Amino acid sequence: DERPPSDESHGSRQSSFRDPFGHRWMLSMQLRAMSIDELDAASDDFTVTDG
Repeated sequence: DERPPSDESHGSRQSSFRDPFGHRWMLSMQLRAMSIDELDAASDDFTVTDG
């Protein structure tokens, strides 16, 4: 479940990793504030597929 840092369409950078004790950490940092219209436009590019 490790995920290298990546910039997301909703304006944040996210990453996840496990520490030596097995705990999973998820980090997120807001890169820029987005208006509702910008978030709606970004979500139009997001598609969910099954399987």
